[in-house]
Amino acid sequence: WVVDDTLARWPVVIARTLEGNQGIFSEYTQLVELSPQGPHLLVMFRSSFSDGSAGTEPAQEIQGRIVNIRRDQSFEVEFTGTAQFRQTFARRGDKYEMTDSTGTLPDM
Repeated sequence: WVVDDTLARWPVVIARTLEGNQGIFSEYTQLVELSPQGPHLLVMFRSSFSDGSAGTEPAQEIQGRIVNIRRDQSFEVEFTGTAQFRQTFARRGDKYEMTDSTGTLPDM
């Protein structure tokens, strides 16, 4: 995990967890705002996919990274690898919601 000060008014913990089995894995990213009232989950989204260890042909390796941050307003997740696309998240009240996507990660 890392702490970021560009996503929201208060510091945001960016935590990543890996989930999967039988050689197919997805990474999940959680953004938790550290407000004076206490930690608050802003959003959780899938941020990578890999089936390279499953022996599938062709293997898929897709990684996402947060880009184009507009503090407390929006950000994008840029996915690269065997697929390229973007997802846009906008702040709605006390959460971020996906508002646009030009593609999706494969199902687990």
